[in-house]
Amino acid sequence: MEEQVSQPAPKAPGRRVRISPLLMMWVTVSAFIVVAAYVQSAGLWRLAAFTQWMTGYDIFSQKRFDIPRLPPSKNIDVVAQKGGKLSAIEVAGQYAYIGAGETLLVVNIQDPKHIETVGSLLLLGQISNIKVERNFAYVCNGRGGLRIIDVSRPDSPHEVAAYGHMAAPKNVAIGAECAYIASGMNGLEIIDVKNPTSPSTVNFKDTPEKSSETMDALNVCIDTDRLCVIDEDQGLRLFDIKNPRSPVKLGDWKAGGRGLRRGAAAVEGNTMVIAGDSPDAGISILSIEANKPQLASSLDVPTYWYGTGAKIRNGFAFIGTSSGLMIIDIHDRKKPKTLSTSTVVTGIVDLDVRRHKTVRDHKYR
Repeated sequence: MEEQVSQPAPKAPGRRVRISPLLMMWVTVSAFIVVAAYVQSAGLWRLAAFTQWMTGYDIFSQKRFDIPRLPPSKNIDVVAQKGGKLSAIEVAGQYAYIGAGETLLVVNIQDPKHIETVGSLLLLGQISNIKVERNFAYVCNGRGGLRIIDVSRPDSPHEVAAYGHMAAPKNVAIGAECAYIASGMNGLEIIDVKNPTSPSTVNFKDTPEKSSETMDALNVCIDTDRLCVIDEDQGLRLFDIKNPRSPVKLGDWKAGGRGLRRGAAAVEGNTMVIAGDSPDAGISILSIEANKPQLASSLDVPTYWYGTGAKIRNGFAFIGTSSGLMIIDIHDRKKPKTLSTSTVVTGIVDLDVRRHKTVRDHKYR
């Protein structure tokens, strides 16, 4: 009798994994929504930067996506730099106070060619703005609110007070007795800092002109007894602060009939400079004589350009932009003259000016 050899059972044919067309459509639509939201909130240039970081492909260099930038530098030389991802800067005496993420750096710039970090302090949130007054640094610290730092000893800065009962502060200006805070949708907020170690809330309620309108305060600046508030929805609002705790509105102005989506502002005497976002705003030079802001002149800027910082010193406007630095002679408000420009790869985040030295922050990838 022949021995029967057992045969292995035949294997079932493998099944190919099929992806549902409905699932593919859902993934594609979701990806499109995420990208569109990113472009809307972060800006097209940030999407381009992210693309280059992920793929090494610089879409800004391609002619089909050619974004105009500032012309090459004319007569500006960079003498030193402090690397890292920096977000805010203020200069007082021989020291620069720099926001590096969540850290406050105190940098000795007495010799601009040999700058040295002498002190630092880790805070709670992202630093967006710094003002130094009477040995105290007032730091807009995102979710950490407004932090007040004693910098009387630059090598040992330490926090003495914090004010967090508000939306994330975006910018602060320091007056004789009060700090004026651009607090986004909360508008203008005021705290009494006559004693910086024990700040207190000022009973001031900021409201839009019409109950149906909203506010989004982005920037504040002071010249003597006038306060300028830059608002995304309300435009420029000018206040009299002779009584520091009770601002009185004097007038307003809107670029192109609307507010400013982003930008920077500076004021000196009766002249104000607003560096908004193109093509609607660009650079506007305003007269605020008689306490009524009026447009004196403007300068066109490239598409996708926007202002990031501004200072006025002795009739010259120093403007940080998304693509570099501009210096403009505004002695004659009606005939401004661009004196110098300097182009950098990723733009300037913030800047400050003392005497003939310009200190600026960059983003580095």
